[in-house]
Amino acid sequence: DFSENALVPIALQLTNANKPDDALALLQVNAEFYPNSAPTYGGMAQAYLKKNDKENAIKNFEKVVQLDPNNQQAKRQLEQLKSSK
Repeated sequence: DFSENALVPIALQLTNANKPDDALALLQVNAEFYPNSAPTYGGMAQAYLKKNDKENAIKNFEKVVQLDPNNQQAKRQLEQLKSSK
């Protein structure tokens, strides 16, 4: 199964298992096939957060909000990150 959201839960499990680089590799492949997938960029933002890479987390949360303007969770996380810079 290689639908848009097939790799996102696997990547989130990797991020939670402290393997954000592996998660990012999967999500970057997913983004190539599904460049308008808000969940993919949300997963990338979470992985970057795990790596303490706020700059890339912000960029990816901005992409989520651009693709899915009603995503309140992404908006909140983006606001929190920008206010803690």
